[in-house]
Amino acid sequence: MVDNTGISDGWPKIVYKFGCTFIHLSSSHDHMARDPFQALPIHERQIIVDYINYYHDNKPLDPVTIDSDFETVHLYVPYILEKISTNLEFELEKLENGKLT
Repeated sequence: MVDNTGISDGWPKIVYKFGCTFIHLSSSHDHMARDPFQALPIHERQIIVDYINYYHDNKPLDPVTIDSDFETVHLYVPYILEKISTNLEFELEKLENGKLT
């Protein structure tokens, strides 16, 4: 989807890639039987870890690694959603003002 926008870099592509990976942690998985974060392939866990550690490393939470559990990872969700919302508002304001770059 992002590839069709003509945006090759920047936060939209990063958020899209993160979201496509993070969606696998949805409520459709049996969190009681196994840790959903650990059930992801290593490369998908690495995408999430890289995103969180790069954009949210200043939060007062435990660091995230590919060996982290879902309990650790899910604590970052409010920060992630706040950052996405803030970036979206900024980009929409630029569009409204006729600034496309």
